[in-house]
Amino acid sequence: MTLSGIDPAAIPGAIANRMLEREAWARQRLAAHAGRVFVVAAGPVAAAFAIDEAGKLASASAGARAPDLTLKLSPLDLPAFLADPTRWDRYVTAD
Repeated sequence: MTLSGIDPAAIPGAIANRMLEREAWARQRLAAHAGRVFVVAAGPVAAAFAIDEAGKLASASAGARAPDLTLKLSPLDLPAFLADPTRWDRYVTAD
């Protein structure tokens, strides 16, 4: 079932931006990287994001340009990561 008028690719960015609204320090740190693109990949599923001047995220076409950063997480590690995100270094690799 699909919801008309909602772009499924925009949902992760919208969730992240909702959290960023309350965290000015995080938006400031992200704004320093405006114009950069990063990809978050969990197994075969990946989402690309661009950082804007306000420190918010927008969906980016994964093939539009090479990402500046790729964060990878094994789908098998996803439940453990979500249970304890403070163990980021154990579960997420950066390329």
